[in-house]
Amino acid sequence: MQYFVLALFACLCLCTLGCDGNTKARRAAKGESFVPDPNYLFFKNTRQADYRVLDGGDRGNHFTHDDLYDSDATLLPVIYDNWLEDQAFLELHTRTQQGPAGPSGKVELLITSPKGTNAVSLPARLSYDNAEQLKHHLTTNREINWVTGGDTLVAFPGLARDYATITINDYLRLVQRK
Repeated sequence: MQYFVLALFACLCLCTLGCDGNTKARRAAKGESFVPDPNYLFFKNTRQADYRVLDGGDRGNHFTHDDLYDSDATLLPVIYDNWLEDQAFLELHTRTQQGPAGPSGKVELLITSPKGTNAVSLPARLSYDNAEQLKHHLTTNREINWVTGGDTLVAFPGLARDYATITINDYLRLVQRK
């Protein structure tokens, strides 16, 4: 029995020493969108149940929060999982009453505050700082409107604001920023 324990300990030591531990190098190569394996497994095993998945084939998957998708939101934060490259991105998809949500171009928002209305411009694929900025605006409970070509629509009506915040938090956890 003693030899078995020693052999098991030796195997454990060899396995530990055999790990390359290159997460930092991989993050440096992939940038802020890098997804470490433990974070990916956590998302796939626990958080993915709350999301609707659109298979993008070889390119990856789009995850849209089910409750947000079913809401009246005109602006949807969507997690794009490029699993082949160990990367994830937060994208803004837009939808009008005429059709389903789809990737947007640059998004112009009007955020109402006690001091007036602020114009905020966000790219279709958000950086970490853009995601934090949108999350901040969502948590202030100020009205957020999306300015389209000739119309201004409420971006996150009712509970859609909470579901959008959950999506952003899941993305930040996925890329190890939360």
